[in-house]
Amino acid sequence: MNTMRVNFSTMLSLAMLAAAALLVGCQNSGPSSEDFFPTDETASAQRLFDQQAANGACEDATLYPEHFTAGKLNSLGQDKLDRMMHSEDACVPQTIFMAGPKDDKSMASRKESVTAFLKNRGVADEQIRLQEGTNPGNTFMARDGITALTKMESASASEGGDATMGSSAGSAAAPSAGSTSGTK
Repeated sequence: MNTMRVNFSTMLSLAMLAAAALLVGCQNSGPSSEDFFPTDETASAQRLFDQQAANGACEDATLYPEHFTAGKLNSLGQDKLDRMMHSEDACVPQTIFMAGPKDDKSMASRKESVTAFLKNRGVADEQIRLQEGTNPGNTFMARDGITALTKMESASASEGGDATMGSSAGSAAAPSAGSTSGTK
């Protein structure tokens, strides 16, 4: 009987201890990630990325057939137009180029869809200019960039510098893959 009373009191003590632990719970009074990264703020790197994407969309200024589904602006096209409107040059009247085949029968409905979308976003009629074709001011041949890069690497190598970007003089960093440093 004594053993039963000891077991019962031990069980009761353990049950009360467990109940107390549940009531108190796990409380962490230390710093949380919200102290360092507020949830209501956009990180500066994200803001920079968003601005660069907006500037790129505005520079390209061309909607391609993949921006439309059945003659209507799809989410990809809407995102591109939204980015164009958030560009640094968004207040300037923007010509939006619409690429597609010359005999594209859905071009009229595409233009209507773009105009309706922009008006819905508060863009005035005098700021909307649509033109068929690709942006003639946005053509850059990759070979020109590669030629300039090769010249830059050659000039850097002939001056005794390391042709790899971002490395300091005297560092033991290996040249990056594809680097022409020191070879002709």
